[in-house]
Amino acid sequence: MYDVKVMVINSCSGDTASASITIAVDSSEAIVDFYAPAFGCVNVPVTIINNTTGVFDSLVWSFCDGTTLVQYSPDTVVHIYTDPGLYKIEVQAPATGTCSSYSYKWITIIPEIYPVAEFSWSSSGLTVYFTNLSSGATEFLWYFGDGNISTEHSPVHTYPSPGTYTVTLIAGNPCGYSDTIRHTITLVGTAINMFSGNKPAIFPVPANGFIWIRFEADEYVNYSVRLLTMDGRTVIFREVSGSESIHRLYLGDIAPGTYILEILRNKQVIYRDLLPVVR
Repeated sequence: MYDVKVMVINSCSGDTASASITIAVDSSEAIVDFYAPAFGCVNVPVTIINNTTGVFDSLVWSFCDGTTLVQYSPDTVVHIYTDPGLYKIEVQAPATGTCSSYSYKWITIIPEIYPVAEFSWSSSGLTVYFTNLSSGATEFLWYFGDGNISTEHSPVHTYPSPGTYTVTLIAGNPCGYSDTIRHTITLVGTAINMFSGNKPAIFPVPANGFIWIRFEADEYVNYSVRLLTMDGRTVIFREVSGSESIHRLYLGDIAPGTYILEILRNKQVIYRDLLPVVR
């Protein structure tokens, strides 16, 4: 419903009149609508789902490649493009009453190529920012290694806990080809340093058999040192007495790999960082 108002003014006076007008859609008229994928491949059939409703005698399709199709029922349309490029798919229902109906979609046709999957990443704490470096692909499926997946181009994912995760990216295209890449990422969570002075000096890094932990003069009263695997299992726990400004931590019994080194005071973690261990 629309309110319509008209005003007439001359040099002497003016007058207005108003009325409400209801506009109804003629349900007998065709309402053209359809679904087409955003991407297609040369010489591969493109399936177009016709969602046209209402009454129509025919539908006239134009595929922007010099071909047309006249359709007499709202069936699915299949078309094959032979050249790559950007095409405008158009459909019109010629008027059966007072109006005609028209709709269009754009589709990008890619050449027949094999995709190459690749990605990089950066992290802040447990949040990882993935950058998709794939080529020749239009569809993506990510497996983050913690039970979660994504179909975004370059997703951002937050992991539930520190650890080592295998991330898989499957990159595909409408030509029916796909490629898979896997990378292992290690997350320590948010690094912590709550010492009032400089953080403890830890050496050598990477560690080989042992490490030294040296504290500032006023920072080494009654601490604990803990070494954890990336899945959170404690493999070493040592108390550091108040008389030790430098502490030697023996690592000879643990396997090479990346660990989480934590320093605690009163059971609170006040320092955390990654520690690679080699042999």
